[in-house]
Amino acid sequence: MYNIETHSTKKIVQAFDPETGQVYRDEQSQLKVQVVVDWPTSAGLMGGEEYKRFVEWAKHLNNYHPDIKDVSFHHMHYYPIHYQNKRYDERVNRFSIFNEEEHKILQCYRWLRQWPGFCKPKELFAVMGDSHAQDEAEKFLQNFEIVNDNIHCTDISALQALIPYVKRFFSLFPQIKENTTRVLSSGEIRNRVYQFETRRYVERISQSALDFNSDALSVTEFLESDHQQILQLQMVDGDEWTGLIEVYQVLQKTNCLMEGQYTVLKLERLLTLNILMDFGTLMLSSKATYLKLVACKCSQLLKAETKDMIRTFFETMKTKTFIKVILTTRSEDKAAHFLHNIGREIFGNVFVKRDELLTWSDLTSSSQEKLIDRPVKSEGANISLNEIMFDECPVGDFLILGALFEEKELKIGDSVPK
Repeated sequence: MYNIETHSTKKIVQAFDPETGQVYRDEQSQLKVQVVVDWPTSAGLMGGEEYKRFVEWAKHLNNYHPDIKDVSFHHMHYYPIHYQNKRYDERVNRFSIFNEEEHKILQCYRWLRQWPGFCKPKELFAVMGDSHAQDEAEKFLQNFEIVNDNIHCTDISALQALIPYVKRFFSLFPQIKENTTRVLSSGEIRNRVYQFETRRYVERISQSALDFNSDALSVTEFLESDHQQILQLQMVDGDEWTGLIEVYQVLQKTNCLMEGQYTVLKLERLLTLNILMDFGTLMLSSKATYLKLVACKCSQLLKAETKDMIRTFFETMKTKTFIKVILTTRSEDKAAHFLHNIGREIFGNVFVKRDELLTWSDLTSSSQEKLIDRPVKSEGANISLNEIMFDECPVGDFLILGALFEEKELKIGDSVPK
């Protein structure tokens, strides 16, 4: 039988310089080592049709094909396994390389360094005594960012130095965690952290090609009601992030957002913040309605710990009647069912669920023009939507709007509700 392990090991070894141990680079100065992102199940484990669709998708992306030319696969009725890979970035590592305590401190420090006027980073390290050691700690902790559960550094040497330094640093000086927690107990700092996170998401929204009309959805009744506190919008033909964009833009255009009186977050981010800073103690003004806009995805909702955190969040919100929460979910997502069940259990009729159908006419004319410039696949060829648009055939008749809104590959043929 063909020895896959031996073949793969030889290829891995050949990617490294035997003298320096560094990864070889190609002619374009790109590292030759790549990272496996998705490894699919084989036919028979999850069903032949599912596996067939996966492979078709993989072929379209053109990065699921290992470079295997050995014909013994076919003679022995074996076939190369399709997988997705991406370029290896030596400046990046999984954030999970740090333990939970290290996670919290790094997250907190990352936020605190944004506001040196409230807390000078060097002051957190006073327990070290030595001024030179304090300067070194500040230097190390300035050279990282946290993006999508990965830790990013400016170069490979910074990353290689940071990881062991953090582990030694926090184990030798556990008081630094207490200092960081104490600083974050400041109501003003906590508010700034939430507003900082909100600005990040608002910037993403502003970069979207989607621009919804001010009357694309109605939330007036919910905002004015004394008997409704949580609104769950289940997006039909769209995802939770698209729903959040629609909600934010409509509220903004109808002057329902007051500066400093709202937050925009994804659910997983909200839960992370709540671990670091107890939301129940967040200093908020009760003189005006405070809005929380939250995009909810299923990814973490199957864990018992996460369900408990959601329950705690809802119970906290129930005691703060001046806060109104709008949740966006996919209508078919498990998150939608879980949030509705636990929401009704805790809030009763104060929790309201509503289906929200996304349509082409919800978008402004300028947004429609930008979107129809995107290419679509028709009979294997890529063409512009503009090339096939005509007055008698509205775009909604032949285009899956969910794919359009979510910026997925567009194919002609399937109809959608108008």
